[in-house]
Order: sequence, then structure tokens, then C-alpha cells
Amino acid sequence: MQLSEGAKRSELHPDYAAIGLMHEEMHERENPTAQREVPFKRQVTDNAVLSGRADFVFDDHIDECKATFSDTTFRNAKSGKPEMSHLTQLVCYMMEFGKSRGRLIYGYFVKGKDGQLKRKDTAIIEVQRSDERLIYVNGASTGYTDMDLINSIMQIAHWKPLDVPAPRPAAQGYNSACRYCPLKELCDRIDDQELFISDVKAEAIELIEAKVGPTPKPKVEK
Repeated sequence: MQLSEGAKRSELHPDYAAIGLMHEEMHERENPTAQREVPFKRQVTDNAVLSGRADFVFDDHIDECKATFSDTTFRNAKSGKPEMSHLTQLVCYMMEFGKSRGRLIYGYFVKGKDGQLKRKDTAIIEVQRSDERLIYVNGASTGYTDMDLINSIMQIAHWKPLDVPAPRPAAQGYNSACRYCPLKELCDRIDDQELFISDVKAEAIELIEAKVGPTPKPKVEK
């Protein structure tokens, strides 16, 4: 799913594109009756369009596949802690297609010495929308409603064209990125000094590379 304002989308790394396709093809063989790649498109502001394709649409739920090389992402998935962007994406599809239940299917991939990519493990996270529109993950309430998650997208659509920082999510919110983000101290300084994003962009990139490192690369099995 992407929020488009006419900007060109960056190309996905070939290895990530490959494992994403492999993961979905494996899931399709296990679920041949599901509808595949069902399109979704909605105008969220005058100049922003939210669009995407739901991976697997069933009569009573939606499955969204996520493939990763990252140990951290997969460990979190195993413990029932999806990335917020993945949860928001799935909830958007659940709302659009009128489903109260969805699943995030995480696939953990490695690369063998022969260069072949293979799925080493999977994790399934159950997501539920209650009658009160509350979002539950593996049976536990996140404290968010579906509209809370949708509003986070609306915030991005509003602030993205501007050269000022968007409001940050509550630091104690469900699986809040602010609690672990390497830019937390920088964001605090932006708030204090009322800096523009363009003033701190280079420093933000340096902090991310220093504390997080580049995009995880395929792990080569010994």
C-alpha cells in the first residue's frame, strides 16, 4: 500500500522483491480459492491518493503477506508485535472490504551459500475489529480503534507536503515507534528549536545509518 502525491516510488531491492513474490506464491498454493491482488484505491485528501492491493481476500478474512530478512522484525512478529505500518495497511483493507478479521503472514528468509533464497520460518498474527471498532492483535486490545490507525495516514497526507515536522504519536502508545526510534533525541530538539525538516534531514540520515544501519541484507546460511 502507498500514499501517492505524484512522487516517483523508489525501487524495491531485487532480493526483497524476490522473497515477497516467493512468500506470496507459497501462500497461494496453500490457499488456491482466495481472491488474489484485489485492488484498493481511495482519495484521502485533495492531492493524496491511498492505493494498494490486498494480497488474499477470503469470504471471512484477509491475509496480508510480509517477507523479511530482519531477525528483529521476525522476532517481533513471533511474539505478536507487528510493525505499525503493516497493521495499519491490513486494517485499511479490512475496512475497505468489510472484514472483521485479518492475518499478517510473516515469512523469514535466508540466502544459502549457493545464492538461493529460501523461507526458513513463518509467523501468523491474528487481527480483529470488534463491534466498537477496537483493534485486537492475537486477542489482546491495542487500545486503538480502526479510525485511530486511518487518522495516522491522514496526518501523513496533511503534513507530507509541508516543511515542518508532523506531530509524533504518543510515546506510550501500542508498539510506539518513538520508544525505540534512533531519532527520538533529534525530534525533541526539533520541537524545542522549531526547526524545519530540511534543516535536520542530513543529520537524521546520519543518525539512522549510525544506530540502525542499512536495510537488512539476506542472511547467508553456513
